[in-house]
Amino acid sequence: MPTPAYPDIKKPAGAGTPDGNATQSFPTGNIATPIGNVNEKLSIAHAMQQGYRILLDGDGEAEITSPAGETYYIANFDCNCPDKLCRGGSYKGRCKHELWLSQLRPCEMCGSIMVLTAFRTCFGEEGRRFECPTCGCAWDIGIVRAERRLNRETGEPSPKLTAQGRCRQAIHWLKTGSRDFYIWKLVEQSPHLAPLLTRELAAAGQGKLADQVAKQYGLSVSLPSGLSSVTLVEGEASAKEGPVGSMGGDRHAH
Repeated sequence: MPTPAYPDIKKPAGAGTPDGNATQSFPTGNIATPIGNVNEKLSIAHAMQQGYRILLDGDGEAEITSPAGETYYIANFDCNCPDKLCRGGSYKGRCKHELWLSQLRPCEMCGSIMVLTAFRTCFGEEGRRFECPTCGCAWDIGIVRAERRLNRETGEPSPKLTAQGRCRQAIHWLKTGSRDFYIWKLVEQSPHLAPLLTRELAAAGQGKLADQVAKQYGLSVSLPSGLSSVTLVEGEASAKEGPVGSMGGDRHAH
């Protein structure tokens, strides 16, 4: 997989939360994994602190490289490491790589990486959610678990995480909030989506903003039948899907 050009996550999962030792249960293995504890082997914070590099290519899809240079691939939360293939997973059928990945999720709003965090409500209750440190998008852990169960049953990725789904969600927030924050965050983090986003904006009646995005990313826009037809003129933006983001490595904060 090529190394994407997206900004890095600057803090480990759970950093700065009220309870650094909170746990979450992995939906298929019922494994309690500490959130944000660098001393706990099953925490994603521990993986980052140890120097593991994780390239996320979708929810449950990743390439994980150890500090020693060993690389393992995870597809639909199934890893090809020796622990999983030879021993069936040391943690109730799961390996540490799969449990680390369960604490990460692509952000459909901007293309960065969401991490599982713990927080306390104003009533003193503890909650858990996936948060994006780049754009602030957040999803309750219960919603993410339900989404993942559905993905396993259907074999299809969440519509929210497809290229078109991400564009349409940003446009939805534009219409409901009258702000273009997520529009620009989306193309800032995922410039390859600029042509598709421009078309979707034009189709949604947001022609002025479509023109602004097209100009910013070197695209020409024509609307022959009320819809947009985007042609790449210059720059490196393309509609091709690419990896979501990465964590760790020499150029990444641990």
